[in-house]
Amino acid sequence: MEALTRMSRLGAPEVAITLGLDVASALNQGARERQEDALVTAFPQGVETGFAVLSDGMGGHAAGDIASRLLVTEMFAELTLRAPSDEADVPSLLRQS
Repeated sequence: MEALTRMSRLGAPEVAITLGLDVASALNQGARERQEDALVTAFPQGVETGFAVLSDGMGGHAAGDIASRLLVTEMFAELTLRAPSDEADVPSLLRQS
């Protein structure tokens, strides 16, 4: 992780802080007959970057569950399987998807 340094009003460094993430995910079906939302996360251990994709299935609309699963599956594939092995330009990958 890259350390960030906060500067005081006088321009002198005060404290070096390191940012980190603890990640968890969950979905709640609620009162619907089936889960229409979809979620995928990828935060590999030992890697400084990761992502989460959440798609709202638009409850009550035809095939909302299929559309939301299709979206997260394609986004996951684009961001993990098709991304270059070096530092990927995530905004560009998202626009292409």
